[in-house]
Amino acid sequence: MRRLVFIVIFGLILSCDTERNIPLLAEDTFLKFYGVEGEQTGVDFVLTSDNAIAMVGNSTQPGGMQMIYVVKVDLNGKVIWENMIGLSDKNNAVKDIELHPVDGRLIIAGETEMAVGNRDVFVKILDGNGGELDSIRYGLNSYSLGNEEVTSITVISQGLTNSAGYIVTGSTTDILSPSVNDTKDGMVLRFTDSPLDIISDVSWRSKGIMDAEDVVVKMIQLDNNTYYGFGYTNISRTNRAFKYWLFRLNDDGVESGNSEAFFDALGSSVEDEKLLAVIDVNTPDLFDRGYLLCGIATNQSGISRPYLVKLKRSLVLNPANDVTAQFNGSTLGTDGSLKLNGYYNLLNNDYLISATQNVNSNLAEDLSLFKLDREIQPVWGPEVFGGESFDEAGAVLQLPDGKIMVLGTMTVGGLNGQKKMALMKLNDKGKLLR
Repeated sequence: MRRLVFIVIFGLILSCDTERNIPLLAEDTFLKFYGVEGEQTGVDFVLTSDNAIAMVGNSTQPGGMQMIYVVKVDLNGKVIWENMIGLSDKNNAVKDIELHPVDGRLIIAGETEMAVGNRDVFVKILDGNGGELDSIRYGLNSYSLGNEEVTSITVISQGLTNSAGYIVTGSTTDILSPSVNDTKDGMVLRFTDSPLDIISDVSWRSKGIMDAEDVVVKMIQLDNNTYYGFGYTNISRTNRAFKYWLFRLNDDGVESGNSEAFFDALGSSVEDEKLLAVIDVNTPDLFDRGYLLCGIATNQSGISRPYLVKLKRSLVLNPANDVTAQFNGSTLGTDGSLKLNGYYNLLNNDYLISATQNVNSNLAEDLSLFKLDREIQPVWGPEVFGGESFDEAGAVLQLPDGKIMVLGTMTVGGLNGQKKMALMKLNDKGKLLR
């Protein structure tokens, strides 16, 4: 019934195109859409230092290339400013936005498709008013013309030998000895700040395991000489299934520990476990302090489910010591969209997880939201939102007053409608209505 009510509400707004035309609900809960003519997706957002929301997504206008859409709104969803960034004659894609903790700058990372099969890393820095401060494009081509795919960007402080800046993660096809089972390595690029530039140390380039497909999802700085890498790899095991992959680097980018013990200890040998997001739980509470690995496990029948692993803060890269809890969620269906993200609420010591699911018989994708306690056990959900067509999860966060903000993509106009960046403000139980 909950989802049917939403479809009725959704049907009232099919002809609307932007948030400025949608007086849907009262300001304490709402669903609003953003963008211009064409299609816009909702990828990620942050709560800014001036108590607003900065959102990023991808925008494709009729006859044009894909651009990165950036929009800042107040907590009632009203647009403060919006901008399109990227090369207008190339396809651009955004993957992450982070808020600089020192000065509130917006750090945006993604890719620019320089040619077919050749995407380069793209980083743009904006001020709080949308002003463009600095940017860089960088491609790897030491062994071949690399195709770089970005997963995240991390703001880092001064290291033992290197300056403060950023680490961009993902994957690259620029590898020394490609093979049938090894066409891409994990990517770890380190950039300086002011000016934004790639560091010269080639140790901060790519990381991988021989004869395997590797993706680095996130790097997190523990101290000035310790960085943890989180990703996934299909190192030769049963059925070459993908498994969560952890490693440790020092400030020079040199590996000081790997985690092959995790490959057989986590998940199932006949499932793919692909890591999609890492929550840095940097809290004074020693019980919660650590990391939450958020991903999706898919079995041999193509059925997927959330798969979450909670880790301690200081890792010895041994699951018997590092893993404190695991969560095997209910089915997400068989869409294979692999969209899942999470948020840690410091005030309540719990987690919000957003995901894309398609458990309906017509395989239409919906956006779902569920809450876990500090031991990553279910509290409520999933709350499911969507219409009769494509709807996809982006990101989630919780405001100090308990309201929940959810970003995603929804199709407006029925089965053949347009995709729009969608922002929902929910109550603290994940309800759209008061």
